[in-house]
Amino acid sequence: MGGNLSFTADADSVAEPGKKSVVSGEITGVTADALFAAFEKYIRDGNTKNGSEKELKMEDKDGSFWITQTWSIPDMFGGGEWTVASAYKFDAATRTISHLFYPQQANIDRGEAALLSMIKVHSDPVSVEHWMEKYDVRASGRMLKYAVQQVAKHIGTTAEVHIDQPSIGDAGQLSVVSDPIEDGTATFETFLEATKAFLVDTKEGTMLPDGSIIEERSQIWDVASIATKTFAKYSLQKEDNHVVCLEFGEDESLKTVMATTHIKAHANPFRLEAWNIQEPGRSAGEQQLKMFQPFVEKVLKGLQEA
Repeated sequence: MGGNLSFTADADSVAEPGKKSVVSGEITGVTADALFAAFEKYIRDGNTKNGSEKELKMEDKDGSFWITQTWSIPDMFGGGEWTVASAYKFDAATRTISHLFYPQQANIDRGEAALLSMIKVHSDPVSVEHWMEKYDVRASGRMLKYAVQQVAKHIGTTAEVHIDQPSIGDAGQLSVVSDPIEDGTATFETFLEATKAFLVDTKEGTMLPDGSIIEERSQIWDVASIATKTFAKYSLQKEDNHVVCLEFGEDESLKTVMATTHIKAHANPFRLEAWNIQEPGRSAGEQQLKMFQPFVEKVLKGLQEA
């Protein structure tokens, strides 16, 4: 079924002319309606689960099919739990699946999705296309807390770090915020130098002639089994004691910014504040293809076996 199915990234969208999508070649041996039904069954049967969840909840709620996944966070990453949620809507009339993704509990509580993932099944010929819309959302959760804790550990402070706290410099927003730093080897005035040493000496970052630092992250904790080799570029802004980190994901060419992480030092008292802003826009490139193709192939395999 489907034969040697091909997929093309950044192809001309069939569903939304003038835009780009991941588009498959012709899928033979199945009707568009049957293929759409197979997608819905695959998702409703819980096949999108990771398998290592502490808790998995599936329910129809508010007009969507919700999948909520909770993992235990290893002690080395601070312990506790991490919860994400996906809300799927299935439109059989248009053979369209929309998937809103909430990457942490704060997003779920606020009803603020970070991503909208779309799947469209076409009929003439039978094919599928996929794209993702990323929203301009701010993150201040556990993974960012872990990054700040690494910096705090490097400068030798015992100050606690807290998630989803009122921002120090941006009223109405949430950030990761440390308690006042009263011990350790760094001060407000020496924070950037200490951070540079941490990135170059501990994280093995590469210093560029313009003073920026490139980091290749070859090992990161990832319960969702996403690729573990990512790239980032740091700039140290002396005028406001601010570290700006451009996150490129798997893009080794450092061309496509996925998100921007900020770590800022505050004085009186000396504290650290961090937040992450996702880069908004449509994504239909190689990273989306790598995720979408195996998903489609699993759906087709299940349909063939049935």
